Amino acid sequence: MKKMSMLLVAMFLVIVSCNKDDDNNKVPVKSSDKEITAFSFLAGDNDGLSKDIKASIDSKAKTIKAELPTGTTLTKLKPTITVSEDANVSPKSKVITDFTKAIVYTVTAEDETTSKYTVTITATKNNE
Repeated sequence: MKKMSMLLVAMFLVIVSCNKDDDNNKVPVKSSDKEITAFSFLAGDNDGLSKDIKASIDSKAKTIKAELPTGTTLTKLKPTITVSEDANVSPKSKVITDFTKAIVYTVTAEDETTSKYTVTITATKNNE
């Protein structure tokens, strides 16, 4: 009888333990956010700039534009780029880049989806 009672208790424990929700089996949802939230040229990172320049971002059209002062060398600019949390950008932020023509930046979300932004930088004309 003792063996039967122990067997019933053991079976009960096995059944109860199998009914628990196991949070370890849940797959974490990866973020699909892939936006450039800020794009600027910091004076401390770029020769020829006396102040920080913040670019305008059109999130819908996926374009970024900035006007830099006359005489700024567009071939050796180092942008500072901020993207959505858990996203990455290529080319990377803080890398010297030639902006004499439009550059396409690709933002990759945590879930590996991408979004492309076209960046156009110009130097203002000296009309002052």
